[in-house]
Amino acid sequence: MPSIEPPEPLNVSKIPASMKNERIKFIHRDAARYNVHFQMAKVQRRLNPNGPVEARIVDLLDSIFKNAIAYMLLKPPASRGDKGQQRTQAIIRLIDDIELHAQYHGIKFLVSSFEENQVNYWLEREDRKFYGDEAYKDFLKWVETTEKTNFKDTYAGVSSKLIYLTESGRQKYEVHFDGQLIRDSHDKLITTSGRSSFSNLDADIYVCSARTRTIYSAPSEAGTLHHSSFMSGEPVIVAGDWVIENGRLVYMNTASGHYRPTIGNMRTFLSLYGGFLNPQAWVQPLFKGPVFKLRDYWLFGEAAKPDPKGAEFARPFVAANEGGAQPVQAENTGGYRNL
Repeated sequence: MPSIEPPEPLNVSKIPASMKNERIKFIHRDAARYNVHFQMAKVQRRLNPNGPVEARIVDLLDSIFKNAIAYMLLKPPASRGDKGQQRTQAIIRLIDDIELHAQYHGIKFLVSSFEENQVNYWLEREDRKFYGDEAYKDFLKWVETTEKTNFKDTYAGVSSKLIYLTESGRQKYEVHFDGQLIRDSHDKLITTSGRSSFSNLDADIYVCSARTRTIYSAPSEAGTLHHSSFMSGEPVIVAGDWVIENGRLVYMNTASGHYRPTIGNMRTFLSLYGGFLNPQAWVQPLFKGPVFKLRDYWLFGEAAKPDPKGAEFARPFVAANEGGAQPVQAENTGGYRNL
């Protein structure tokens, strides 16, 4: 995999400071702390381009991300004064920059595009009631208003079925390795039994936490249990579907509507756990992309030769998503940026 040039340090100088708003104070504080750690992270990235990033980097980026979202939802930009509108525009650019830094570190945040016709999941990180397309459409309408209302006020009477697990609640979904076998939290060999609500494959969903590098898995439940559920919307190294039979991996991909992982995310995951996975399994590192033998892809990356049998296995996934949602790129333009 070609090395990624490091982005510029996070620049929050265009976000006017505030003595009153805690969110703005936290953004300035954490951006300064992050930039210090980022200098060391660049050295480590040069030494090991596919290696995982340290938890402190993840925590600081995530804190900035959460506070940026919270500020955006306090009141519509049109109802703010000049400094407030300046902060809003600068925070939009900051969220884009966070995605660039996440890409560099090999991790993925919830999709945070500001394009009107894109799927967006960043809202649910603030509140699970803000889940899905309709919530984002409501957000875009709220943005145009001039009343000083919090976005949460428009959802005061709304409930959500979406599960966000706590630290203790996610433990029962944790998986671990026994040689090249995959076992659940009760030490039983896993055989997947679900049907992915995103890819339409007979597969369970899985995520690998960017903060702890722990892997969680379960059958998905549309509207209730998604990739974002395991880590309560925190960033991940990778997320997708996998098929496991009697503890041995058969196939895995990066099909996640919430996170849209990239090739780089799969490469980072395999740098951690490739030696614990069935080398004869198939891996599909890119959404609707070529399918490889895991051993070949782990060793040779994109230079590996695609496997025809693997492509045939993944055909239902590709067919189900023809004309569907496309991966969101690192740079987001348009839409809300024009406010």
